[in-house]
Amino acid sequence: MAEVMHEAVKVDVFGSYEALDQDSGKFYTEYILRCNVQDPSARLRSWNAARRYREFCAIDILLREKYPHLASSFPSLPSKKYLGSSLSSDFVEKRQRDLGHYISTLLSLYPQLLHDEIMDEFLELSSH
Repeated sequence: MAEVMHEAVKVDVFGSYEALDQDSGKFYTEYILRCNVQDPSARLRSWNAARRYREFCAIDILLREKYPHLASSFPSLPSKKYLGSSLSSDFVEKRQRDLGHYISTLLSLYPQLLHDEIMDEFLELSSH
């Protein structure tokens, strides 16, 4: 991960799509993260990573456990509960905005998390 040290990284959640869980046969939403990394020579690398809400929850838990001294100032994840269908377009759009706010705020407050293997895997930084 040392290569990211002097690079500018921007992450936002810009879309979503419905997918079918092959094991349960139930539909769920995947949120599309756009990752942009500009290296010191001004070369821009961009890629997308699709993540479920529960994957955001998983990194939140892991990062809070690993960094308890920072955890109290981490942004809050959007609520899991919703009255009605969690696949409704209004709910998905709101959650998409809220997840975008969560990840961008987290990385703005703690850019050092980009060097952590948890965030590296979540954003697929080393793969690109």
